Amino acid sequence: MVWPCARKGSKIMSVKGIIMAAAGQSVSAPPAAAGSQTLNYTGATQSFTVPTGKTTITIDVWGAGGGSNRDAGAGGGGGYTGGSLAVTSGEVLTVYVGQGGFGGGNSSDETTSLDSPSTRLTGGNGGWPSGGTGGSASSYGAGGGGGGYSGIFRSATPLAIAGGGGGGGDDGGAAAGGGATGGSAAGGGGTQSAGGTSSGSPTTASGYLVGAGGGTGAGGGGGSGYYGGGNASAWSGGGGGSGYITGALTTTAGSGTTPGNSAGAGRGTAGNGAPAGGTGENSASTRLGLKGKNGIVIISWS
Repeated sequence: MVWPCARKGSKIMSVKGIIMAAAGQSVSAPPAAAGSQTLNYTGATQSFTVPTGKTTITIDVWGAGGGSNRDAGAGGGGGYTGGSLAVTSGEVLTVYVGQGGFGGGNSSDETTSLDSPSTRLTGGNGGWPSGGTGGSASSYGAGGGGGGYSGIFRSATPLAIAGGGGGGGDDGGAAAGGGATGGSAAGGGGTQSAGGTSSGSPTTASGYLVGAGGGTGAGGGGGSGYYGGGNASAWSGGGGGSGYITGALTTTAGSGTTPGNSAGAGRGTAGNGAPAGGTGENSASTRLGLKGKNGIVIISWS
């Protein structure tokens, strides 16, 4: 006997589907179509649900750039981590997208508004999450804040991290983030097991997911990463945060103000370190450092 196909709503159910439904068994949903999702900085954790039927996704993750000093010190570019990531259909992953470090003397303004004599000596805030704050100054421009890392986690377990770039100091640029070991300037880069060494006296030490920052000396803060970069004293640049990979992923360090895999599709300006020299009033003694560019996470599936 040949059974005709039956309609359910607007979809045709197969004979197998009719038999399974009659037996009380569930009928699997078809795999999701190919697609992609771009996640930008929001200042909070975000969620990504793996599409139905997918066991592999492709990720492109850039950490945020570091902030600059008003004079000579540029911020470091963020790192890059990418490739194929093994996942489970329907699971919910937690995503962090890093914020660029703030420029010296510009501790909270997302733009480049004019500073004042009372704020230009304050170190730039580190970018979310956990970039190191730049060092304050007594008479020179303050240090830039380190950039925040970007990453993908399964619950609290990291699957992929791209480190943030270090913040620039009054006399020198910062190191870029990313790679198995973040870049080193006066502040050391984070590694796979420890935070980068600090040449300054940070109020926040470098460590797991945290860049070193605070203190005095107009040095740059460390970028955050799998392990964060160290901060700098004596007007020098902070170190970059390290990247982290699992499975078939790769991680690439930035160079100078340029992030890792800078030619990657969809990046735009994400992960760029802030250029040296600030903006604001014409006088060099009152202008601000600049903010590094936020990171970005791009997830695609086929």
